[in-house]
Amino acid sequence: MTDKYITQPTAFPLNGELPWNQIKCLQETIEKLILALDDDYDIRDGVAIHKTAVRRLELVEQDPL
Repeated sequence: MTDKYITQPTAFPLNGELPWNQIKCLQETIEKLILALDDDYDIRDGVAIHKTAVRRLELVEQDPL
């Protein structure tokens, strides 16, 4: 029944799972996505920031919890 109203996103690999079932392995999924990124990203402490991103001085960047 949910297939009638909910479609699978294509930009995020859910491996056929519904989004609310993916929460339990979200960290692992994100880590795999980060490993697949190219050199256009600065990767530090599990955070990927595109090299063209503009960082504001007022922004406080914190390590992941």
